[in-house]
Amino acid sequence: DEEKSSTIKVAIVDGDEATRKLLATAFQSINAETVTFENGNSFVSAIPKDQFDVIILDLYLADINGLDILIDNGLD
Repeated sequence: DEEKSSTIKVAIVDGDEATRKLLATAFQSINAETVTFENGNSFVSAIPKDQFDVIILDLYLADINGLDILIDNGLD
């Protein structure tokens, strides 16, 4: 399906639920597929099975430093 292949997939990683919802709504308004994560460990678990075009990542997560996630997973 051509439309499906042109849709961007966005990961939103933020401990604040209101921020996640706001960002998801904004990206969905441009027809992006969004996947939200409330902590870094749940996002890290998803990396091997999901491929994201855009990652919105809070650097100050409660469970893990966002910058460490980028570096440790080759996303930098």
